[in-house]
Amino acid sequence: MREVHFVVAVGPEGSPTMSEMAARLNVTQGAVTQMVTRLEKKGYVVRTKALFDKRQTMVTLTDRGRGLCADHLDFDKSEHLLASEILGEFPDEDLEKFIRFLRLVRVIFTKQ
Repeated sequence: MREVHFVVAVGPEGSPTMSEMAARLNVTQGAVTQMVTRLEKKGYVVRTKALFDKRQTMVTLTDRGRGLCADHLDFDKSEHLLASEILGEFPDEDLEKFIRFLRLVRVIFTKQ
């Protein structure tokens, strides 16, 4: 899933730099390099030097990568619609309590 989410973060029309990807995903540039290397071997992305600065490396999706991105975005959309249908049955007050609960759980499990 991490690879799929990386592909989605690159985006079907974009060509972000490796540094931009690290910032988008809040990871190190080394982690981005490792992920791009794996995805390049699988045929989902290619690396190119930026025209504006040859020191910069850009990441672009291949046709296969754009297909994976589109498939995952379609999947996310269908899952969000399903969640909306299910949660739409509950009153707003219940959903607000549920959101507060989820935030508390997040705080508990992300304490450092």
